[in-house]
Amino acid sequence: MSELFDRYKDIALRALGYHDYTPRGLMRKILEKAPPPADRDTAKQVVVYLHGEGYINERAFLEKVLADCEASLYGPLRVRQELVKRDFSPKSIRRALSADVDYTPRAVKLLKKQSDIASRLADPASRNSLVRMLSRYGYPYDVIRDAVEAVR
Repeated sequence: MSELFDRYKDIALRALGYHDYTPRGLMRKILEKAPPPADRDTAKQVVVYLHGEGYINERAFLEKVLADCEASLYGPLRVRQELVKRDFSPKSIRRALSADVDYTPRAVKLLKKQSDIASRLADPASRNSLVRMLSRYGYPYDVIRDAVEAVR
């Protein structure tokens, strides 16, 4: 192994010590932290090596992110945003979001966490505020409508 490979491996292992990465994300991190001029081929070799050694497990990381999103009561649009932010491949994102998940119960649970929900849904201004909140959490409007009707 070359000195550059070892230096890139040290960068990658240091980064992996803080949190998980996808192969794409780790490669980006290596190239970002490497002194110029960064060698893309060596960075790719390091990522392949670390993946082979078991330091990178994209499937486990994906499941962890999806579980975190479920615990945070995020809707499908916010889940997609979280996956993109963590450098998952478009194929992995499509696969993760293609699962048959009914997001209405999550939205209902999020609404029920709000105080005095019945009176807030009766007042149009407060109801609009709740709809905007659900939208910020990444719920599409059909799910929002179903959740509001379920809580009423």
